[in-house]
Amino acid sequence: MHELSHDIVSTATGARRARAATEEMYSVLSQVVADRRAAPGDDLTSALIAAREEDGDRLSEEELAATLLLVVIAGHETNLHLITNAVRALSAHRDQLARVLAGEVGWDAVVEETLRYDSPVSYFPFRYPTTDLTVSDTVIPRGAPVLASCTAAGRDPLAYGPGADRFDVARESDVRNLAFSHGPHYCLGAPLARMEATLALGMLYERFPDLVLAVPEAELPPHPSFIGNSTHTLPVRLTGGGAG
Repeated sequence: MHELSHDIVSTATGARRARAATEEMYSVLSQVVADRRAAPGDDLTSALIAAREEDGDRLSEEELAATLLLVVIAGHETNLHLITNAVRALSAHRDQLARVLAGEVGWDAVVEETLRYDSPVSYFPFRYPTTDLTVSDTVIPRGAPVLASCTAAGRDPLAYGPGADRFDVARESDVRNLAFSHGPHYCLGAPLARMEATLALGMLYERFPDLVLAVPEAELPPHPSFIGNSTHTLPVRLTGGGAG
């Protein structure tokens, strides 16, 4: 499912492979639905099936499958990028890592600062202004497609001050970010994503506190996606002595 998820969202995937990956993913999810229908459990899939069977007008079979696809990709790709971006930032800011390892700052603060500093999601789907808008010196015509960059928003000095480009794990805890979107489209998995990343980072550095990058930062290949923001790979050395 990891490979299928990557092929579906990657801009390096050809159209034929992307379609095949999507079809294969739906096939896997159809089997999951069949298994949960036969033996319901205390899980999201079973709950969605129950809602579907209780009121067919509320959730069609196609919407059930599409929702599961979204949950798999959004719950996997984004958290993978969040953890990767946090490790990359801590490797480049050893002084910040030292503060966390010393217990001055919690891993939850690292997660929040990573969400702001290097959001795991680059862009959300197109927005279309209902009237002409002027942003700085640029006029955006009514109806023009607009991609809003969550990554760029996290470095906005108007929102975060002159230190917006600085990775600071001790930044004020009430500073908001747009990594999980906003309003009615706010990510329903945000609490789970925060918990997963906090636990993963704490356990990783508890075992490997001297972890460093194995290659220079400039050599890290970008993730081939306009949705996800991270590196395609992150080579590390678990016991120090890396490129730093």
